[in-house]
Amino acid sequence: MAYVPIEDCPPATLVIAWPERSRSRGVAALVRAAAAVATSRDISAAVEASR
Repeated sequence: MAYVPIEDCPPATLVIAWPERSRSRGVAALVRAAAAVATSRDISAAVEASR
């Protein structure tokens, strides 16, 4: 996944949702990667929601 900043657009939100009982390693890896990126960019709300 990649993004290109667009200065004249309002902020957008990306949400990852999955079933509570899911044990998918792929989904878990995606969530960990997204949380790491959010943490590195100081997007604390996104990281809190992933816990």
